Amino acid sequence: MTPREYNEFIVYWLPQMKDNACNLISLQGENYEEAEKCCISGR
Repeated sequence: MTPREYNEFIVYWLPQMKDNACNLISLQGENYEEAEKCCISGR
């Protein structure tokens, strides 16, 4: 993530997560893309 993306992530998610006892954050990137390959075709 770029510094701008980090900041946007914090600004958006912090208010939603701050009152939770625990939060799990997992930024998958390539792992997700590799595991979730799909094919889209038109008819």
